[in-house]
Order: sequence, then structure tokens, then C-alpha cells
Amino acid sequence: MISLAKKFGGLYWPSKIMNPEFLYDKDFSELDEEELKNFESIVNVYNWLRVEVKTVFLQDAGSMTLSTTKLIEVMSYLKQVFPGLGRITCYARAKSLAKKTQKN
Repeated sequence: MISLAKKFGGLYWPSKIMNPEFLYDKDFSELDEEELKNFESIVNVYNWLRVEVKTVFLQDAGSMTLSTTKLIEVMSYLKQVFPGLGRITCYARAKSLAKKTQKN
């Protein structure tokens, strides 16, 4: 969706097509439980993308045990996708970091 947004000049256009009639040819009140869950997920993703992402949290205490090259790749990608990103946070256990070698 981000590449489409860049191509079309922002994320305003999806708000026009994000409606049950466009997606399912049904009124909102006619959606079954699965369609409603899918529709709500689409709306949640859209709302998350339309705000400027300033912080990211890398979940899982093992993220710091990735190779340095892989961490740089992940962080560079995040910065490319979210240009306003100012902080990337993660947690690590000392026990996990102790397993990291010089090569990683």
C-alpha cells in the first residue's frame, strides 16, 4: 500500500475506496463476521499507515542477536518506508547477547 500511496501522492485516495460496498458489494450492516473482521483490519492498517510513524519497537528479545548486517538491513528498510522515523527500540537479554559472536 505504501508504494501505491507514493505513486498516487498520499494515502487520501484509499479512504474513498475503503467501504464495504466497494469491497463486498454489501452495506456495512450486511457483512458477515469474517467480512467484518477483514474490513476492520483494513481500516486499522490504513489508519496506522496514514499517521507519520515516529517510533518502531522490534519485538522479541532475540532481535539483537541478529547479525549486525541483518540489523542494519532491517533498520535501513524501516527508515526508507517510514522517513519520519526517529527511534527504533528493542530489548535484549544479557544471556542472549552473550551468545552473539564477533561475526554477528
